[in-house]
Amino acid sequence: AIAESLRIQLSESNRNLLTLFQGLKRYITDAFPPSLLKPEFEAAGQKDYEKASQNNWDSAQGLYTSANQYITDKLAILTANQNMPPTFKVTFDTARTQFNILHQEFLDAEETATIAAETKVIANNTIYDTLINMFLDGQEIFRTEDAIRKQFTFSDILYLVSGAGTAGVR
Repeated sequence: AIAESLRIQLSESNRNLLTLFQGLKRYITDAFPPSLLKPEFEAAGQKDYEKASQNNWDSAQGLYTSANQYITDKLAILTANQNMPPTFKVTFDTARTQFNILHQEFLDAEETATIAAETKVIANNTIYDTLINMFLDGQEIFRTEDAIRKQFTFSDILYLVSGAGTAGVR
């Protein structure tokens, strides 16, 4: 649940930053002649935009790092003639920082969930192994008493626990 909640927040943060990036592109368009737009967009991180818009978190992080560096490097040109508001850099950097924090929390939560799932599998396998060993002991002890020996088989105990329905034990 934690990883899923963080993924949703991360996706929302990503959409916000993609919107800010589109704003940056408008400022670039107004600050540079048409012949220079392609290399300027690429320098700002455009190559990562498509994958970032599909919630590829590594591409998103690359896009926002490139865009932040671009804004820093070209701040004077972008803000000249009241093109880009001086507050845009702070707004973008704040949104980028929030994205990076959420991204790290998401990665940590996914790792924790994976470790918890592996721990649960190990615990379940240990229980199963112990149960099978106990059944083998019971079958050996009651090898001459068929009715009691049958009580020490996994399939019969599973049937008793789950019944004839399809629900079963998980």
